[in-house]
Amino acid sequence: MEVLIHVGIDTVSLNGEPFTAKVAAGDRVAVGDELLEADLDAIKAAGLSTTTMVVITNSDQFKDITPVAPGHVSFKEHVMEVFHHEKEADTEPAMA
Repeated sequence: MEVLIHVGIDTVSLNGEPFTAKVAAGDRVAVGDELLEADLDAIKAAGLSTTTMVVITNSDQFKDITPVAPGHVSFKEHVMEVFHHEKEADTEPAMA
């Protein structure tokens, strides 16, 4: 699964200051790996939103991707269920 996580809206104007990447593009990660550190207070202080988007960029390779619930989530909460095509061995949804 290819996942794009975009923290904040219009945060590009901050030139990366409130962010520390913990992985690089193309790295393989596992559940529980720390991906990014973001100073949400600095983003808010700049008058920007901390809304975070999670996008599956290769969604066409999956049968269905369903949000668990809209709104605020906390660390380690599931945000979506990902269902593989029937031909694959997995019968349970993957949680992201």
